[in-house]
Amino acid sequence: MTVHRRRPHQMHIVVPSSEVEIHFHGPDEDYQPYRNRIYLSLSDGSFVHVFDSDDDAEVEGFGADENRATCNQIAEAPDSFIEIPRPSHGDVHDWLKRFLREGGRLSEYPHSIGRWLNSVDQEDKYAWRDFQALRLHEHVVAACDRAGVRLSILGR
Repeated sequence: MTVHRRRPHQMHIVVPSSEVEIHFHGPDEDYQPYRNRIYLSLSDGSFVHVFDSDDDAEVEGFGADENRATCNQIAEAPDSFIEIPRPSHGDVHDWLKRFLREGGRLSEYPHSIGRWLNSVDQEDKYAWRDFQALRLHEHVVAACDRAGVRLSILGR
């Protein structure tokens, strides 16, 4: 991860695609088992998680002390972090409809992502995952753009 400062308040951060996928891929915002928020640190370009509950943090593999320390760090320097929301369940449905529409297959949309995934072969699943990863990258970049930070994702 690289942070480039051009002028005050104009920043360009470069992160590998694997970092975006590690932190954002998985259940969408509406289906998260544990409430947490993801922030991008403007000082080093890393993603950090803050859980609403220290117990939830521990279940997810983050220590309670680490969770409290991260909460305090963000509270003490809020301008050093950007909160980046996960995509909503509706966003992911829109992405699937777009994927199917672009392939001329919108009529296959069953109003259930899981039902669709269970009805297609591995090649379609891989194509969907690649498409979804690109939309996820766009989602994260757009959140940074709204905060006035240019984010580049390497490896896609």
